[in-house]
Amino acid sequence: MRAIRFFLLAFFVFAFSPAFAQGGGQAVYDMFVAQLKGGNTSTDYQALRYAFAETPAYNPYGLGPTSEMMRASNGGDLDQALKLAEQILASNYVDIDAHMVSFSVYSRRGDMEKAEFHRAVARGLISSISASGDGKTPETAFPVISVREEYIYLLVNDFKVTMQALLQSKNGPVDAMSAVNNKTGRNETVYFDINRLFAGLAKQFPDQKK
Repeated sequence: MRAIRFFLLAFFVFAFSPAFAQGGGQAVYDMFVAQLKGGNTSTDYQALRYAFAETPAYNPYGLGPTSEMMRASNGGDLDQALKLAEQILASNYVDIDAHMVSFSVYSRRGDMEKAEFHRAVARGLISSISASGDGKTPETAFPVISVREEYIYLLVNDFKVTMQALLQSKNGPVDAMSAVNNKTGRNETVYFDINRLFAGLAKQFPDQKK
């Protein structure tokens, strides 16, 4: 109860402050990250992801040192893997790869409290992708904030991607991912709403003609 009261108080302090009103997505994002770092993993991960997409740090196609982090983790260089994961999370706390690598490193080190924290966050982020759609049609596509989210979602749900196509739906741009469902052996198409990616690019390149 004390944690709930603290969160509600913090929310109202943030929500009705001038900084919150002016900061927009950044203020909301900071609030959710503070909540998570305080140990409360029962948060609105979709709102967290969407808030990050409204911050100056958001780069819809930026991967940063993700590949280097994965190589270090797979190669057993745990110190380097964790260092890079922390570097990524410092600017992008919704990076699923960084949370998964952190989980892996802490698990191998036997620090299960930290491992379970990062697993809970990664699981919450992945689950939130399907919170507003079913991915079966362009009109009911899963909203994502990065292409990497698409591939992680498909991987976790046991799909093997065979082709990617960009479509235009009545709701905006959509990625149509052709994939084999390894559970059924069937070819399926999973649709992802990429409006936020296009909006992010428009902010980065405001002088570019659409």
